[in-house]
Amino acid sequence: MNMDKLKMASSSLGERLKTGGAQMSRMVSAKMKEILQGPTPESKMVDEATLETMEEPNWSLNLRICGMINSEEFNGTEIVKAIKKKLVLSKNTVTQRLSLDLLETCTSNCEKVFSEVASEKVLDDMVKMIDDPKTDSGNRIKAMELITAWGESEDLSYLPVFRQTYMNLKRQYPLESHMNEQLLSPPESYPIPDMGMRNHEQTTYIGESIEEKKEFLVVTRNSLEILSSILNSDVEPKPIKEDLGLLAHPPVKCLSNQVEIEETLVY
Repeated sequence: MNMDKLKMASSSLGERLKTGGAQMSRMVSAKMKEILQGPTPESKMVDEATLETMEEPNWSLNLRICGMINSEEFNGTEIVKAIKKKLVLSKNTVTQRLSLDLLETCTSNCEKVFSEVASEKVLDDMVKMIDDPKTDSGNRIKAMELITAWGESEDLSYLPVFRQTYMNLKRQYPLESHMNEQLLSPPESYPIPDMGMRNHEQTTYIGESIEEKKEFLVVTRNSLEILSSILNSDVEPKPIKEDLGLLAHPPVKCLSNQVEIEETLVY
């Protein structure tokens, strides 16, 4: 009897080791593939949008990325992976902040991105960034604001991870005190690296509220759509010949009247 139980336990352990080994092999293989794989068009675009030398977010580029995701010209998963890598690996304050801004823009304009954020466990990395004492206070508050907005959104109830992450963070940190800290603190600004321009004043990017950013994004997006429709239009504007003729040749009648008046005065 004992031998049978021992055999069954041994067999079960062997199956677990086999399954675990296969899963580990797949994980290592995927990680090696990711490391050896060259930069993708998506990662190149994210690199361009999160340069540490930038003075402020490039909103037109961020919206362009969103448009390419929605048109399926870009893979949303690859964009999220590239942003995640910036949040995890980059220790540069500007790059982290620009990555958070790009992530906010993508989630605000591409609904499908939320699923990618959940599946790629970006929320876990954001929490780790918040927990890291070396993280810039402005970036920490920004990450908290995003998690709070997503966690309180009823539209994301189909993805419970957003609500769960928000509730766990709320228990761990007094979020309201951090928000009040932001209100009492001076405006956030990007520290611009010294690029040798000693004779020029340093330009700073003043942080805006989420509502102001959304309003700005809407205005920018509408402007881009209008510009795009104008550029893609096949109809060429036609000059109004009558108006041009009037401008080029003053009325003769007025001149003749003027001559008659002058002759009358002379006589």
